[in-house]
Amino acid sequence: MAKKVNYIELLKHLPRTNCKECGEVSCMAFAVKLAKHEATLAECKPLFQGDYENERKELEKLIEEYGLKAA
Repeated sequence: MAKKVNYIELLKHLPRTNCKECGEVSCMAFAVKLAKHEATLAECKPLFQGDYENERKELEKLIEEYGLKAA
């Protein structure tokens, strides 16, 4: 059974640049969509570039723990 999603915990591991590359107005909005199964981690392009490898790995663990869509 998946545990209740903590949006803030997801947000902590997102880039928090509000770049809008995912199509959302902010990283918080993306975290909410991710938690509602309306978005996938792959939609956050900055997570797959630069210095976000550790954050991406933590998010992948959380996604599995929460039972969310990975891709």
